[in-house]
Amino acid sequence: MSPSGKLTETYPLRYEDVPSSTLYGHDPLSVPYAESLYVGYRYYDKAKQDVAFPFGFGMSYTTFAMSNARLNADHLGKTDQALTVTVDVKNTGSLRGAEVVQAYVSEDDQDQLVPKQALAAFQKVWLDPGEQQTVTLTLPKRAFSRWNEQHQQFTLAGGAWHVCVGNSSRNMITRLPLTVEAPAFRIEAPAWYRQPTGLPTVKDFTALSGLTPAPARSPQPGDFTRLSVPRDLAKYSVVARIVATAVIANMQKNDGTPKNSPEGQFLATIVWDTPLVRLAQQSGGSLKLWMVDALVALANHGKKAPQR
Repeated sequence: MSPSGKLTETYPLRYEDVPSSTLYGHDPLSVPYAESLYVGYRYYDKAKQDVAFPFGFGMSYTTFAMSNARLNADHLGKTDQALTVTVDVKNTGSLRGAEVVQAYVSEDDQDQLVPKQALAAFQKVWLDPGEQQTVTLTLPKRAFSRWNEQHQQFTLAGGAWHVCVGNSSRNMITRLPLTVEAPAFRIEAPAWYRQPTGLPTVKDFTALSGLTPAPARSPQPGDFTRLSVPRDLAKYSVVARIVATAVIANMQKNDGTPKNSPEGQFLATIVWDTPLVRLAQQSGGSLKLWMVDALVALANHGKKAPQR
């Protein structure tokens, strides 16, 4: 038997290559999703960014070959006929194993807010050494649609497309041309979102959304609610620090975990960064909601907390 799993995400070469790396985690209260739809392989493939392991990649003790990929039609849109792509898959190695056939769709007009390619269908096939099977994947019309902001629905994007077949987002055996018969529909966007190069900035996010993120700030007295975390309250309340420390010590004791062990530190981090109301729900009744409200009031120093 051969391992035959496939990655469901892309592994970058370094964290700094992640499109959200410069913006995520710097403001405890908000995050601008500046990357838009360019998450995972949708970003790395269009930005032509080298990666450690691509989406859909997998290792095996055997080898496979795909050939003779073909579509059942070269047009889509006029009828309700399902679009399918068919490919022959052969185990060319000496052990039984499985390959995952992956079909991606790619719009020829790339100078807009669209990924280079998007996974539309996949299928795993088990093969004995020397065995060959024919695999057929059905490609839904939704795969060739884009979100239409004006009409608030997905709209079929007419024009030239390609169906790409392979075993990962970076290993295609063929690109099959296809015409989608529908009105042309483009998603206009600022320069970075049409051709992403490097990492997105707050300025790019503002140009796309029209929104300007508020300056980063830490929670202050008057900001705290039941959804606040002990780490933030403890900066302004000795009582909150004492209660959180006691909860951590109790968890470590019940779990038999030494305080300074990696496991003990992990438990401590969970407590410090879990919303107060969740801690109460998980405490088995030892942390009452009235206690949570009292901790919030103490940390707010008499200032009125926002309603959430």
